[in-house]
Amino acid sequence: MRKLSLIAVLVFVCSSLTLAQSNITDVTQEGDDNFTEVKQIGKENKATTSQTGNSGEIFVTQNGIENVLNATQDGDDDLTTNTLGNRNEITVDQINGDFNSATINQQGNQNKVNLTQDGSDNRANLTQGDAGGGSKFAEGTVNQSGDFNYADVRQYGNVASSATANTYTIDQDGTGHSTFGWQEGSDNSATIDQDGGSQYVDFTQYGVANSIDVTQSGAFSGPAGAINNDAYIYQDGMNNEAIINQSSF
Repeated sequence: MRKLSLIAVLVFVCSSLTLAQSNITDVTQEGDDNFTEVKQIGKENKATTSQTGNSGEIFVTQNGIENVLNATQDGDDDLTTNTLGNRNEITVDQINGDFNSATINQQGNQNKVNLTQDGSDNRANLTQGDAGGGSKFAEGTVNQSGDFNYADVRQYGNVASSATANTYTIDQDGTGHSTFGWQEGSDNSATIDQDGGSQYVDFTQYGVANSIDVTQSGAFSGPAGAINNDAYIYQDGMNNEAIINQSSF
């Protein structure tokens, strides 16, 4: 075992040496053939990464002021994050397995992503804002425990404060779950809880004050690639609410 097996840290400066000195990068590696690349443009950005195990890869880009990244990987996992804006936060833990992969894109201000993938072969693709317009005070939380789970969620729009944020929480515990989501506007909220095997959710929310609450559970013994329970939700307008509970045993 060797420490700091392979590190590439790149710090880009906007206009002066002072800006470069105010950015912080803290990289820890323990194992073989790990790779980390950090690009920071702006000031007071902070990236902290920790890799144990072998063949992990982390790519980080921070462009703005006071953005924060904390990432931990303990296997052959991959992470790519791109942040453009100010005071955004990303926390990622990919643990207890291999071949987990995450891509997180943030554009806007004061957005947060918390991602935990515990197991193997889990995937997450999370977006807050895009080139068409940044988001503000959006918050996304994804917890995937097991194997072969997938989450793809996008958030757009601005809200007045973190107390009235455009938020979602996804918990997928088991094997082969999938969640696809899209939220745009203000004060949208989604809570997804999937347990067992091969559950599927596809939701879209537009407008103001929409809400969703989906719980799906149950074991599944069907053919590989088949779906146990599935839920499709589309809301467009104001003050909508959808609650779905499905079980299969």
